[in-house]
Amino acid sequence: MFGVRGWGDCRPEWPRPAGSSLGKNAHCLRSGRPGEPLGRGNGPDAPGSAGLRIDKWLWAARFFKTRALATEAVSGGKVHVNGERCKPARRLHPGDRLSIHRGPQVWEVDVVALHDQRRPASEARTLYAETPESEARRVAEGERRRAERAAADSAPGRRPDKRDRRKIRRFIRQDASDRSDPE
Repeated sequence: MFGVRGWGDCRPEWPRPAGSSLGKNAHCLRSGRPGEPLGRGNGPDAPGSAGLRIDKWLWAARFFKTRALATEAVSGGKVHVNGERCKPARRLHPGDRLSIHRGPQVWEVDVVALHDQRRPASEARTLYAETPESEARRVAEGERRRAERAAADSAPGRRPDKRDRRKIRRFIRQDASDRSDPE
């Protein structure tokens, strides 16, 4: 079984050291080069590299209510890091610029700090700095939506009752009779 092509040097190391927290196949993850840590690579997105997963940071910074929603947004292309689309496991570092599309809102933020735990909103705001252009754009969009809502609220809030319907009919008849009278 261990001579199967592609398995290479993968053999169980029995007995494992006492108190070892590594799984039974952890020996298969070794890179084979001395001095390198366990793992599947040493790139910028490798598990051992510094940084924090973007989906976890978005959740901790309170842009999304759950990690699942953050993961879905990143996978769906709603979050870009330094102008590029990314995957949820992408490692985030201080100084990265994020573009976050959440409904009608678009946030442009610079990552200031990393934290993997969800903290109160006041602490979460210290993890990022929103760009002035983004803040101005969000405020203008909010004012525009508020004005639209105010215009929509000018419509009556209830259906016309019997008295109102009579007034409407009288008004329509009066308007029709005014049009038919050539002066």
